[in-house]
Amino acid sequence: AEIVPEIVAALRFPKMMRWGDGRHQFVRPVHGLVSLFDAEVVPIDIFGIASGRATVGHRVHGPESFELEHADSYVEALADRGVSVIPDSRREALEELAGKLAAEAAATVHPDPELMAEHVELVEWPGLLSGAFPDRYLELPPEVVVTTLRYHQKCLVLEDANGGLRPAFLAVADRRDDPEGLIRQGNEWVIGARLADAEFFFTEDRKRPFADLVPDLARLEFHRVLGSLADKVARVGELAVSMAGQIESPADSKTLRAAAALAKADLLTNMVNEFPELQGVMGGHYLRLEGASRDLWTSVRDHYEPVGFEGRLPDSEIGRLLGVADRLDTVAGLFAVGERPSGSKDPFGLRRAAQGAVKIVVDSGWSLDFSEAIAAAVEPVAGHSELDPGQLTAAVVAFVSDRVRRWLTDVVGVSGDTADAVMAAGWSDLPDTVARAEALERVRSAETFRSLALAFKRVRNITQDQPDATVDPALFEEDAERELHSATGVFKDALATLLPERRVDEAFAAMEPLAEVLEKFFVDVLVMCDD
Repeated sequence: AEIVPEIVAALRFPKMMRWGDGRHQFVRPVHGLVSLFDAEVVPIDIFGIASGRATVGHRVHGPESFELEHADSYVEALADRGVSVIPDSRREALEELAGKLAAEAAATVHPDPELMAEHVELVEWPGLLSGAFPDRYLELPPEVVVTTLRYHQKCLVLEDANGGLRPAFLAVADRRDDPEGLIRQGNEWVIGARLADAEFFFTEDRKRPFADLVPDLARLEFHRVLGSLADKVARVGELAVSMAGQIESPADSKTLRAAAALAKADLLTNMVNEFPELQGVMGGHYLRLEGASRDLWTSVRDHYEPVGFEGRLPDSEIGRLLGVADRLDTVAGLFAVGERPSGSKDPFGLRRAAQGAVKIVVDSGWSLDFSEAIAAAVEPVAGHSELDPGQLTAAVVAFVSDRVRRWLTDVVGVSGDTADAVMAAGWSDLPDTVARAEALERVRSAETFRSLALAFKRVRNITQDQPDATVDPALFEEDAERELHSATGVFKDALATLLPERRVDEAFAAMEPLAEVLEKFFVDVLVMCDD
């Protein structure tokens, strides 16, 4: 009775509501309060409402007030009046009903756990109903139909056996039935109207060549300091060309520069103006329908993929180059003008942007000098920063390197100290860094490796203050010296072959013979001798 009011009153939500005389605020107005311990009413007052045992059921199936005699009867009593209290029960019922309705329509439900989770929280009683829309709308790009169904009406999408869209949907309903068909009819009307709008915008957009939109990017502002989208796509194109040279990509510079501009041009289309979720996607479809090469139109369609560490990579190398260049330009530019993430706040999604760039480079297997790519991204925006170019580059590199560490620990699954050790030896070649981290994590528990680690620590302590010098084998006096010199030579030659090919496990294996040789060396040789 003392704790609960304090906890509830302290809860905060992004949007709060006031009611009555405006003294109280909560996520929704509070009109009743039930507080039971077994059969006893616990006296609580929250928002001016005194606790009791009276409540109501579903607004349609059981709106009448009734009293709960015992806390144990809560779930059953509410269920009798049309309220399914347990979220997991609502989920199970929705999933079962979705499967049944889809089967009746000779279809399957497109897997959508996020939307299903939202449905669970939208209803008190788990209800679904099927609806349909005219077949002709399936001639639109599938993403248009899915966006209308999923994002605008929160409907589940139905597919045929081949994964193609069906002209039907499943809509959530907060009731057991739809006796007059009004809920179905309302959903069909709204979806039909939205798809009719999309059909009109799609037709209008195709009346002019897609490339004709590119000059108008100059009138769209990317950032008040960093300039227009035309300025941004010019930077992205040049950065993509620079990276393509590093990885010896067959993509030519003219295509990369053109693709960078085309990737943002659909922001000027009617379709994206009406359906902002389709930016990037629609540009790819318009180019496809105009007969552009697959590499070009997929690069425009995919350049926003992946989102953070999740999602698929762009299909083409052009798309992957654009994806990395676009993200690095955004991070560098916003760092330059002081729009950096702080704490949990990241309004521009810079962490996700850097993570997406890391994923693309790692999964593509590019031997790209990532630090050099970051420096190239910083150079054209450095003039907007209060920091000098070196300081700005260092800040962006530190930010991105933290995303690389997160990749190693969260995605690759290595321990934090493995990630730190590997990155301390250099991390700019991302696939190489991943290979070294995986190999180190596997080998670090072996007894041979432990012996080597202790020996190398001893070597470092001995040599860290010594001047560099060449080794003259003619001065060796002990066999242990000759054996160590020979063994390190063999190991060095092995590394020269194995590391460029990222055969790191074999490199660690080649290091193992040094353990016994080093142990003998330290026993037989007085290293810090004056002679």
